[in-house]
Amino acid sequence: MQTGIHEIRVGKQAVNIKSSKTKEEVQNIVKFINKKFRELSKASPGISFQNAMILISLSLTEELFETKKQATSSLGNLEKKAQKIFSTLESSQTL
Repeated sequence: MQTGIHEIRVGKQAVNIKSSKTKEEVQNIVKFINKKFRELSKASPGISFQNAMILISLSLTEELFETKKQATSSLGNLEKKAQKIFSTLESSQTL
């Protein structure tokens, strides 16, 4: 995919970014971040933009790590089940 320049606005901050994502994908990401920013600003009205972005980054990273942990665990369980099925099939063929 070709890299493009996208002008985004998070809170009151406008920034140009390079991304290989489509305009729609970038807009969805920005919409998500802005939602998080509004939620945090409502909960902590005096928070600075910089501190809000740090807290949002930490929160999203925590969510990412937890999701990866769950995905890895699920994959491990699926691999065990697949191995058990394979073993069962293998032993039924030798009968």
